[in-house]
Amino acid sequence: MTEALICIGSPLQAICAVEAIAAYHIDKYKFFVINEGTRFYQTKEFLDNKGVAFSVISYHVSLLQNLFRFIRCLNPFKGKYDYLFMGDYRLIGNRMEYIPLVKNGGRIVYLDDGSYIVSWSKGLLSETKLTRIRNCLLNVVCELRRISYKNIFTMFAKDIDMDGYSIRENNFTLIQSFSAVVDETIFFVGTNPLGDSGYCTALGIDYLYYMNNLKKILQKIQSHNPGSHIVYIPHGRDVSYETIKMCEQLNVEYRKIPVCIELYILSLKFSPKEIWGFGSTALYTLRKFCKETMVFNIILTGSNSEAFQEYKEIADVYKRNGIENVWV
Repeated sequence: MTEALICIGSPLQAICAVEAIAAYHIDKYKFFVINEGTRFYQTKEFLDNKGVAFSVISYHVSLLQNLFRFIRCLNPFKGKYDYLFMGDYRLIGNRMEYIPLVKNGGRIVYLDDGSYIVSWSKGLLSETKLTRIRNCLLNVVCELRRISYKNIFTMFAKDIDMDGYSIRENNFTLIQSFSAVVDETIFFVGTNPLGDSGYCTALGIDYLYYMNNLKKILQKIQSHNPGSHIVYIPHGRDVSYETIKMCEQLNVEYRKIPVCIELYILSLKFSPKEIWGFGSTALYTLRKFCKETMVFNIILTGSNSEAFQEYKEIADVYKRNGIENVWV
């Protein structure tokens, strides 16, 4: 019997985890979901719908708890699980928590959470010195316990190459079921513009600059598609009232959905005419599902050259997969 521990923290990670259970022929598993706040309800909705039982864990833990986690990593005798599936390579604290429960000779597999794996594969992930030290120490622990820790299960398998890593493609075989009938509806996949990790801060652009460009783009879509119904789907973390007000002014439907955008569009009886967004991973996944749909990736020029280079690398991957990049 093959057993696995699974730790995820977003709706997309949850989808990838369920796919991994099938792809790796897992017989028994224990599922942990990080309650990171705003998008937890979408993750819960998906897992409940799939009949997946899970335990909820906290997003933040104390420094003392993290220290205790690392000390526990050195215990080689408690492991019972063959696999540890991590929804995100960057969840270092959670990795420390669960590595002691992996068998000597077991495997850690990283899943998708947005396009960070593309950035990781190209050496563009920003890491602090402390993060690098923690990763190095965990890798040493894995080496000592013969735990294979260079494994990735990703939809970007054809677009990345990482020396020493075993990369397996996630084809979303469990959830692909879609109508080829194209409707006149156009979906705009929103980003999270605000906050320390928001789109504006990451790219180094002013919020007003972002909003002005969003308005111009929506107006442009309307002028080119006079008979189409435009639906704006906000990001799960977006709390911007200005976007709601803008949609009202432009007669664009603002539709907050209970599940992630991929599952929502897959539940429809039609393929949208077009899908737009600001670099969202949903553009990539929906390009795979909606073969007849035109998909557009909008790229705003910002002042943060490092972040802009990362967006450009991702845009190149999108272009190779049939997504049209729109530079602003």
